[in-house]
Amino acid sequence: MAQWLLGINTAQVVQSGGSEGGPAFSWRESEQSGDSVIAGSLKSEETRFNRTASCIALAPDHLLILLVERGEFISNVYGEERLVHQGDLMIQDASQPCSLRFDPQLGPAIPCEFLYLVLSRSVLGYLEGLERLHGRVVRRGEPLNHLLGGHLKLLLSIADQLSEEERRCAGRGTVGFFVHALELLCGRVRSQPEPANALLSGICTYIEQHLDQPLDVGTLCRRFGISRSSLYRLFEPLGGIATHIRHRRLIRARQYLLSPAHSHLSIAAIARRCGLEANTFTRLFNQTYGVSPREARIMAIKLGGDPLKLAQTIWRDAP
Repeated sequence: MAQWLLGINTAQVVQSGGSEGGPAFSWRESEQSGDSVIAGSLKSEETRFNRTASCIALAPDHLLILLVERGEFISNVYGEERLVHQGDLMIQDASQPCSLRFDPQLGPAIPCEFLYLVLSRSVLGYLEGLERLHGRVVRRGEPLNHLLGGHLKLLLSIADQLSEEERRCAGRGTVGFFVHALELLCGRVRSQPEPANALLSGICTYIEQHLDQPLDVGTLCRRFGISRSSLYRLFEPLGGIATHIRHRRLIRARQYLLSPAHSHLSIAAIARRCGLEANTFTRLFNQTYGVSPREARIMAIKLGGDPLKLAQTIWRDAP
């Protein structure tokens, strides 16, 4: 939860417009946490978000479901713009860039209100095509919108009345419900796990547990008793085995950089814990997130003082 709150205070809220030096974006947020999920409400006076590469460097590894309770805006994902109306539901992947803006042509600006649900990548497991759901809008009136939006509203309306045990139960149920809905959106609904996906999930789990060790193709093939060609085919949906391992190592390193508990570790030590040489780590991190590991750590440390002010003054690179 702490990591997510860090992300919502920085990686998604960016000042834009308004008088020079004055606050142009004000918001307030409340949350309810269950087992493996975080849900709450958000209200913004002016809708303007911009999650750039440098923002992603400080973002948690999660999926965000937004239900628009009031207002409308334009989302931009990889150059494709979508008009999002009141009642629509939008999916965002925090590891990918996204911007939201208000268009004066839509009419007078009004505060936007959202309900949100945060699903950590760790609870989602492997879901082929999940990354392609980034920016997806489920329109008001669609049956799936009614199901997901209704569940989120009900969860938030009764959260304060639940005991700790009931909260954990509701959290687990919510994860399962939304995972199956995401499978439906991905076109990957299955009555039972496919052997290939079970093997892929097992290999991904092994990789996650051994990121600090050498993870070459030969080692993985021997460990799981498969050929190189089979391993390559398995990881094609994830961009390839080398790409997946590199991505997960960078995510792990990012978590170390953000964690106050690991602030005593040097950049080189973090690189070693993630199975990378220091120079290679710095180059890859910079290429992926647009900032160096040192710059990301400095920004994370500064967040301890006034995260909202930092978000409003550092990342003004909205297109």
